[in-house]
Amino acid sequence: MAKKIRFPLKINGADVRTIEELRENFDLEGVLGYFANGKLVIWLRDRYYNGEADAIENLSSADEKLSKKICSILKVEYSEEVSDIDIESVKRRNEKIALLKQLDESEQLIAKVDAVAFNQDDLLDILDTGTEKMIYLCQGDFEVPLTIKNITYVGIDNPSVLLRAYDNVDFSSLNLKFVDIYYGWDTSSVSSADNLYQAENLFNLGKYDESIKMLEKLVQTDNPRACWLLRVILYFVKNESDRAYNLGKKTFDLGDIIACNNYISDAQIAKINLRTLERLSEKGDAIATNTIGCVYSRKGEGKKIQYYKKAIEQGYFLSEFNLGDCYYKGDEVEKDLTLAAKWYEKAAERGHKFAQNSIGDCYYYGNGVEENNEKAVYWYKKAAESGIADACEALANCYDDGYGVKQDYQKSIEWRRKGAELGAIWSIANLGWHYRYGKGVDQDYQTAFEWYKKASELGNAYAQKNLADLYYNGYGVDVDYHEAAKWYLKAAEGGNSNAQESIANCYDSGNGVEQNYQKSIEWRRKGADNGNNTCISNLGWHYQYGKGVTQDYGKAFEYYKKASDNGDAWSKNKLGEFYENGYGVAANIQEAIKWYKEAAKLGNENAKASLERLGESL
Repeated sequence: MAKKIRFPLKINGADVRTIEELRENFDLEGVLGYFANGKLVIWLRDRYYNGEADAIENLSSADEKLSKKICSILKVEYSEEVSDIDIESVKRRNEKIALLKQLDESEQLIAKVDAVAFNQDDLLDILDTGTEKMIYLCQGDFEVPLTIKNITYVGIDNPSVLLRAYDNVDFSSLNLKFVDIYYGWDTSSVSSADNLYQAENLFNLGKYDESIKMLEKLVQTDNPRACWLLRVILYFVKNESDRAYNLGKKTFDLGDIIACNNYISDAQIAKINLRTLERLSEKGDAIATNTIGCVYSRKGEGKKIQYYKKAIEQGYFLSEFNLGDCYYKGDEVEKDLTLAAKWYEKAAERGHKFAQNSIGDCYYYGNGVEENNEKAVYWYKKAAESGIADACEALANCYDDGYGVKQDYQKSIEWRRKGAELGAIWSIANLGWHYRYGKGVDQDYQTAFEWYKKASELGNAYAQKNLADLYYNGYGVDVDYHEAAKWYLKAAEGGNSNAQESIANCYDSGNGVEQNYQKSIEWRRKGADNGNNTCISNLGWHYQYGKGVTQDYGKAFEYYKKASDNGDAWSKNKLGEFYENGYGVAANIQEAIKWYKEAAKLGNENAKASLERLGESL
């Protein structure tokens, strides 16, 4: 039985299965690698090249003529040009490959092994080659020399770096970038320019508190870029809007082109010199790149996407949020909720408070991600703690309904009070709901009235409808039909379908307004268009009794049937009445009984009485 051949050798990108193929694709460094890890001998024996295997096995890695001897055994030409290959370096390469495979088995990463450093010696060896522009620092602690330019350092598995800065270092010319790396500084002799460079890198890493400390000192020297960067952190992360605004204005007044971002006025944006921004962007200035995207967003010239993407590549987290918004809205790109959620979450993880609220919405509604109430609560809480009013209200709703958290009306009220302080109109309105119905507090109509009144004056249609209810019924205030009708009308005009039914009732009865069935029908049609089932049912009433329209049993039946199909018990009873008496349809006692039973099961007392009258039971 033939021996199973277990594996090929990969030499020069080819799978080598025979010694002839090995000779055709021979690469000394690759072969030395297989010698160092023992796989060359195994490969030879698996193919019955026992003589060659024995000879290779007897070689020592310390032999100065190792390379020449291997070439002789395998019968390939030996070149003096490759005689300086270091077997210890080959062994180290194999060790790094093995370590990388423990972290990530992707071929893409393994292929970059020569640019991966696990310790300081690895790093210096890579730098000595002078060929790598992207170096991967893995796990360990490193000291990066600031004399070598144009390097991007990428972290794998949380490495740390110490940077030593000196007075004569021009950081702007170094073109060094750090991605996913935690680092500290020896700042015993650091200039203001160096400090700005350090602060920007701390910002890009999400080390906002550390960045703020350095930026605050630079702001005192009227450094415009420091002012602007501090403004970004304060506004988007720390919720210090007033201070952020003042810093933005100061930056602009200092004449810095970067100050003209999308949060400055249109008139100021019109003054931007795009060519200046482009030059900055080409030099790797991420803030400038994002600013260009914002300018094009205002101009509507369809170019913002490319700049947001470029700014992201340069490490600017605001652009992640901006790009997420573009995908969410379908703005200059095809709407893609999955990509929107992806970019929102990236920005959220870097501390962007608006992105935290947006990704919370995505998880809550299942937009672009699988619905997950726990994750929604996590992000809503982050955003709420950062002062996002809408997030406070969203978090309160989760506590109301027990979505992602244990139901807790007290927690709901706590977050709604914070939301109300931040100006969230829905939080103000829903505090009225808590007091009206005694949810988490003692029922208190007067306090409910105060909250509803405040939200109503701010234009919230839901609050206006509820405020009208209190006036109509005399809860927490004297009965006042005129005030009730006034607020019902405002809420109805604001699109609240329940208020559209309520103002129709006022026109039916003449409470607070002059009786007018035509007005009543007008509002009920609007409510029906908005899906209000009571409006649909009551349109049937208008046609049944000729209230504001010509009596029409057929039309009445149609409206009752529509409302009935939507689960309205009163309409189901009406259908029973129509079938029993032959109103608009042929009389059919069995159909009548069927509809009476459906209505009775939903608690309609008239339907129960009709069944009893007909000698039927549920």
